[in-house]
Amino acid sequence: MNQTIKPLPSPKRPPHLEPLTKYGNLRLMYLEDNCPELYMEYYQNGDLYEHCLEVQNIAETRLRSMMKQFEAHNPPPNRNTDGLKWAAHMSMLKRQVEEIIYAELIYE
Repeated sequence: MNQTIKPLPSPKRPPHLEPLTKYGNLRLMYLEDNCPELYMEYYQNGDLYEHCLEVQNIAETRLRSMMKQFEAHNPPPNRNTDGLKWAAHMSMLKRQVEEIIYAELIYE
């Protein structure tokens, strides 16, 4: 019994919509690899690209707002006097925020 596995079709970007960036592409890859039934449902309804774009926009909005909240609770060092510590601190905060975004939006 030799079955060929067919790849899932790729969504076409409607010309009036912006391209997918990091979070939209992560959502697309997650659906393709882990939820092929949901992927096909969105694809057949013509909503796959729009769904990934919506997740992308929500993720980017959450990233901005949560970064402000995290900075308020855990202020970074002075950027002008200690740029390397500031960069490391901001990178750490972004990784923490992205972990939340991944769990709540991308990989749900």
